[in-house]
Amino acid sequence: RSRDREGYPQLRIFKEAVRKTACGLSFSFVSPGCAGGYLFIAGHKGDSMIGKIVTVTVDRPKGSVHPVYQDLIYPLNYGFVEGVMAPDGEWQDAYLMGVDAPAKEFTGCVIAIIKRLDDAEEKWVVAPPGVTFSKQEIERQTHFQEQYFQCEILCE
Repeated sequence: RSRDREGYPQLRIFKEAVRKTACGLSFSFVSPGCAGGYLFIAGHKGDSMIGKIVTVTVDRPKGSVHPVYQDLIYPLNYGFVEGVMAPDGEWQDAYLMGVDAPAKEFTGCVIAIIKRLDDAEEKWVVAPPGVTFSKQEIERQTHFQEQYFQCEILCE
């Protein structure tokens, strides 16, 4: 997914960065050139992000076609949380639920984490504050893409 790094050529991610642990999350620090600060790199305990407010940049709005798999149409908004590096080395991906219109950017609450058991990626599920969905509803709405993976949905 070159979409993330091409837009930020000033980023130099150091693979062997300093690691610290705080609040059960794994942190790595990278070059302080992005917005004058450091980037957070999510670790394997990303489920502790549930309940946190994040801003999702939507690069695949509801109704759009997947850039590679032309038969895949997004039934919901999908994007990434800039500044949060996922285990796969890209910005953290997020599904946006509870937002019926195509969006460009949205600030909401992480209500669930979809952990792919057979892949390095995990997806955050973000919804408007105060809005929740059952595991079954999250599974139903994300099935269009998650059906190809063995997943576990974590929520409060």
